[in-house]
Amino acid sequence: MFRFPGKEGLFYLMTVNKIDYKSKPAYSIENDCMKTIFLEQGAKMVSLYDKSAKRELLIQSRADTLRQHVYGSGYNETDVCGFDDMFPNIDECYYERYPWDGIKMPDHGEVWSIGWKYENNNDCVVMKANGVRFPYLLSKKIMFTQVNVLSIEYELANNSSFEFDCLWAAHVMLQLDGDEKFSFPQEKNLFVTYSRDGILGNYGKRISLADFFTKSDYLNFFSAEINAGCYMEKFYCTERLNKNVLSVFYPSSERLYTFETSADTVPYLGLLVSKGCHIGNCMIIEPCTAPLDRPDRARAFGAECVLPPYGKKIWTLKISMQEKK
Repeated sequence: MFRFPGKEGLFYLMTVNKIDYKSKPAYSIENDCMKTIFLEQGAKMVSLYDKSAKRELLIQSRADTLRQHVYGSGYNETDVCGFDDMFPNIDECYYERYPWDGIKMPDHGEVWSIGWKYENNNDCVVMKANGVRFPYLLSKKIMFTQVNVLSIEYELANNSSFEFDCLWAAHVMLQLDGDEKFSFPQEKNLFVTYSRDGILGNYGKRISLADFFTKSDYLNFFSAEINAGCYMEKFYCTERLNKNVLSVFYPSSERLYTFETSADTVPYLGLLVSKGCHIGNCMIIEPCTAPLDRPDRARAFGAECVLPPYGKKIWTLKISMQEKK
């Protein structure tokens, strides 16, 4: 158990334990408000649990034993659940710029399928992963900056003398019960990248949130006027956001959950909504450094994320839980 300075001179307690989670080595990181579990492989968050509401927020694997990920395998061939980091891409593609032109970028990137190094410090847990086909180091530092706020501070280092086109996206799979309401950035122009059965149209169609959700202070996922028992739709805010904050409100428990990144460093947001498909009733939120799932597509839209030679990039994802009446 670690004790460290918090806001206004307070001290927050953080307990870190190495555990076995569904036959995989993992770490539990918790305090009085919430409990998280991270696997060693991929540094995947498999559990985000609100102790006050007794609610698990993330999609869970139904298997008793998690499958072993193999580098370069298809993401949907594994246990699709929890919260993975997608880097340096999402969609499988080939890098297009010198000196790595023609190098294959695996499905959903590299880091979700490889082992990370863990370090337990006196105020945080640090996780690190080196690139396989590209020379980078990605690390994340996990700590409680307030008793109800989990902060994940990322640092990305380019270890080469060349520019590196890349993108990072959180892949947070929130399980839905039906009464959730969402608050999104006020972005009118959305770009469709996937629509099962073409419900929202083909790739590249421009839509607004009002095309999919009923408009109110909070947007209700299941109020979408779609006459289909099964759908999966993905779209992006392709213009830089002034504020990158997404909130989920559960009226039944009067609990509000907020996912926030700085729009200066993470200026885009992707959303995937699913009902009745293989991942169940789910919303995947993807704050990202570049949109459209591939570095080359982001560059084509003038929204690329480029790490300079020997450059670094730092950003933070904050997850908060609180009562809202």
